Amino acid sequence: EDDEGSVHIPVRRRKPKNRPKDTPWRQQKLPAFRPVLDARCALPLTLILGIACSIIGVFMYLSAINSLEFVQDYTGCTDMTTGMSEENGDYVPTAKIQCTFPIELKENFKGPVRFYYGLEGFYQNARLYMASRSEMQLHGHLTNTEGCSPLETRLDPDDPTADPKPIAPCGVIADSMFNDTFYLFTSDSQPVPFTARGIISEYVKRQKFANPERKDNETLCDAFKGTIRPPSWTQDACLLEAPQSVDDEERENVGTGFENIDLIVWMRAAALPKFRKIYRMLDDEHDDGLFAHGLPAGNYTLKIKYNYPTTAWKGKKFFYITADAWAGGRHFPLAIAYMVVGVFLLLVSAIFLLMCLRIRFLERKRVEAQMQ
Repeated sequence: EDDEGSVHIPVRRRKPKNRPKDTPWRQQKLPAFRPVLDARCALPLTLILGIACSIIGVFMYLSAINSLEFVQDYTGCTDMTTGMSEENGDYVPTAKIQCTFPIELKENFKGPVRFYYGLEGFYQNARLYMASRSEMQLHGHLTNTEGCSPLETRLDPDDPTADPKPIAPCGVIADSMFNDTFYLFTSDSQPVPFTARGIISEYVKRQKFANPERKDNETLCDAFKGTIRPPSWTQDACLLEAPQSVDDEERENVGTGFENIDLIVWMRAAALPKFRKIYRMLDDEHDDGLFAHGLPAGNYTLKIKYNYPTTAWKGKKFFYITADAWAGGRHFPLAIAYMVVGVFLLLVSAIFLLMCLRIRFLERKRVEAQMQ
């Protein structure tokens, strides 16, 4: 107490909260190698990377040249029997336009032979287009249409008084699914065996695509009850399957419903407006005769069931036959990109070398001046 009788209470100074300890680990004071990058240090790195990228690019370019590819543009083709054509306004969504093209392969397509369809002028990379889908619905939850705007629900045309039903599969990307069908025959009308085996891994199917659960004695269409197909589709999702002309094993490879290979391939959005997507592969494993070692050279006939319209967006459609080399198909842009990066790094290495020589020359002049 002081003279006036008041009591002094000592002030307790508190330590700062959440202050890290002053240790080399917590204060980032550990010894470390911190090189100062100059032309001498960077020269070996850029030189090695430049040589490596150039060599990889050259080999990929040579591989792309050695790979075989046949392209058939069938945009707006005309049915030779009926004379119908999409360009004449005769498009119908039930494959009544059937086009035929003679094909001549001048070389043997050995190894894995793949068949693709291609589109030009189709912008699958549009943000709203790519976002209009439901991953949960594609995994079997039919009523989950979140994110599918503007194609989430629609009225049943057979019962317009009922409430709107969820679309399955919902979304714009599923509604615009490619649905042309291709058949290839030899000159003596022997069908070329197509297969969907190996196009999509089983892991992708299990993780992202699954049909709704079915009870005992229920068909797949029973499980899809309460939903409606997209407005541009001509059949329900439960009826997506391989043609009845193929065997049971191939129908299982193609899959049905949400596990259909064509639907899975289409749902992978392309990055560029001109793209190709795999359609089928040559089934050479179950063939011991003509197609045991690939697609031999000769004359073929390509028959197409024309379903997919292109005049509305002024696009083009293609059919590809490819035989991959050791580095894959004809990836010219990737090979050119490697070579461009390699040449750029070699030019940078040359600049660094000139800088090193200049620095050495200046140091020599300085030493000579000091000696004098």
